[in-house]
Amino acid sequence: MPNEGSLDLEVFVSRRTIWLFLLHSFLASLGVIVISGLLANIVLGPFIGTNGKRALFLIPPFPGVMVCGAMVGAYCRKRFNFDYFCWSWFLPTAYLLYGMALSYWQQYSQAGVLANGVFQFFPTIFQRFFGLHPAGLSWQLEYTVYFYAALTFVAGGWIIRKIHLHALQRHFCEGKDE
Repeated sequence: MPNEGSLDLEVFVSRRTIWLFLLHSFLASLGVIVISGLLANIVLGPFIGTNGKRALFLIPPFPGVMVCGAMVGAYCRKRFNFDYFCWSWFLPTAYLLYGMALSYWQQYSQAGVLANGVFQFFPTIFQRFFGLHPAGLSWQLEYTVYFYAALTFVAGGWIIRKIHLHALQRHFCEGKDE
């Protein structure tokens, strides 16, 4: 029998909830990247060529990955009908923030400007992770692409949810008119 003052984790969050959250986070980040890679190489490869694949899937803001993220998010929301997709952005965002902190530390701690503050160098870090400059491409492929994939996964699921709610509302309103 647990102490009355102790908190039981299963009271607040079940194992099923944790596994579904991790599954949706995995699908929203790595799953979207794998599916977009398969789409680029197998389906679209013969039609758009190497330069087209590079433009759609490897150059920021990664429009091919965003479209795949929205499609996978919409499919998962419609197929599994869980609301865990709403939180699948959390882990990729934490990974992106970790990358930004690592970039800041690597760039400015050795130069002795750590005491000057983060906000003085924030435009440089923002440009590295979200800008179109080629110098930041390696950082964006390592950190930012997962963030974009997760956000579009959430957006796709949210759009399907709104369409589904609108269709249900229309169905019930039409039923009342008759």
